Parts: sequence; C-alpha cells; structure tokens
Amino acid sequence: MSKSSYKINTKIIKDKPFVNVEMSYKDNFYDDNYSLSGHINEGIISFNVTKNKNKKLNEASFGCVNRAKEILFINELSESVNDYDFIEDFKKNHLEDFTQELSEFIIKCDSSMISEGKIFEGYKDKLKRMSGVIGVNENLR
Repeated sequence: MSKSSYKINTKIIKDKPFVNVEMSYKDNFYDDNYSLSGHINEGIISFNVTKNKNKKLNEASFGCVNRAKEILFINELSESVNDYDFIEDFKKNHLEDFTQELSEFIIKCDSSMISEGKIFEGYKDKLKRMSGVIGVNENLR
C-alpha cells in the first residue's frame, strides 16, 4: 500500500502557466506534507519546495519528457526533502504518472498561446507551420 500521494493543480496567473503540487507522506513516524509551486518557463518548472506549509526547502526543477531530467528532478527533490522512505515510495508508486501529467501540461502550454487567462491550444504550432518554421517548406528550391 502506498504511503505517499500527490495532487497537481494548474492555473494561469498573469498569462503564465502556474503549477502547484501537493505531496504527502504518512507512515508510523511521519505525516509530512510538501508543496511544490512554480511557473513554466521554456519547458522547465523550477519548483519552490515547502514542507508542512512553513519550512522552505531547496528548489527542484522539472523538465519535460526526458528520462535524464526526471532523474535529476527526483534527485533534487530527494536532497530537498531528505526523506528516503518518501522518495522511494513516490518513485515506486507515482513517478511515472506524475511525470506524464506534468509533461502533458508543459507540452500543451509550450505549443499554445496564452492570453487573458485562456489557453489557445496548438495555436503557436499552427502559426509556425503557416510561416514554414515547422516542417518542410515546399516553396524553397
């Protein structure tokens, strides 16, 4: 049975995608809650990590869909929270789903335009294709 859990909340603040992750770990000795919050900037989220809503910890960066960046993130998080049991339980039970959820949101935001608190999905990619930046430009000789 998993002793760790997480919940991802996303929103747009001042036309920037913001991610807040609530993580918890409960066993016979600990009942810890961690809050990770940060903005997406060029496919990377630099999370500020807080323990039990009052103790600031080191930052942890999450990069999109890259196994090496996933390992870097979990290592940074491990150094920050300094709880081996929590990290091992999280890696075993949640890391794959966590990575997929965050990566999908990052990709969605990176390929979309954000204006007035709304996400216009795929709009950046559409404009790039129209301008010939993505794909082969058949007009070139």
